[in-house]
Parts: sequence; C-alpha cells; structure tokens
Amino acid sequence: MDNEYFSNMADIEDLSLDKVFLVYESEPILFLCKDKNDNMYFCVCTEIRYIKKWLVTKISSDDLSDLENQKIDIYTAITKNEKMIEIIQIEDRMISFNRYTKFIDDRYLPEKGTFLKINMEDN
Repeated sequence: MDNEYFSNMADIEDLSLDKVFLVYESEPILFLCKDKNDNMYFCVCTEIRYIKKWLVTKISSDDLSDLENQKIDIYTAITKNEKMIEIIQIEDRMISFNRYTKFIDDRYLPEKGTFLKINMEDN
C-alpha cells in the first residue's frame, strides 16, 4: 500500500497516510488516513516522547468538509463516533485495540473549540 502508515490494526484495514494537517518535531500530529476502499480515518497523535500513541476514528466526507471549513472543531471530529482505535507503539512493536470514546480522557484530546487552520493555498 502506498504511504502505508498503520497495518494490522484492530478492526480496520491497513491505512495509508493521505493528508497531514499538523506536524510536530517531524511527526504528523493531526492527519487523515485511508484504507484500500477509500474509507477515511481522522488520526491524532497523543504522545510522541517515550512511546507513540494515536487515536484513530472513522470520519465521513461531510464531517471532514465541516472540519476543514471550521464548522466543527477537532474535538467533535474525534469524539463523534462511539468507538475509536487506540494505537500504541513502543520501540518497533505496535499494538491496537478498540476503545469507547466516552472513556478517553479529555487531556489526550485537543481542547474543545480548537479548529483546524488550513492554508487554502496548499489545497
């Protein structure tokens, strides 16, 4: 798969990196992935120091458009679904598991009211 980013994850196909919204220390922090059927997944990196952690949630094209046009905030885009996938990488080992969104600690999510800032010249 081109640009493969996540593979062998819980309940989702392999995902390829499609679009990066925010980078920190050369790591994508907010980004979009797609599976082989073009299903889209909004991803947020919640930890990059000693281990890497990501929250991954399916996103519709309408919600992605609303996110990009600042009609919904990042928090809403991530927490809209009942379930998400949490991915943890320690050294070269990557594990994933299903999580209920309501049990994700808000301190791992972007603050409510935080919107994507997109440079329209890049689109």
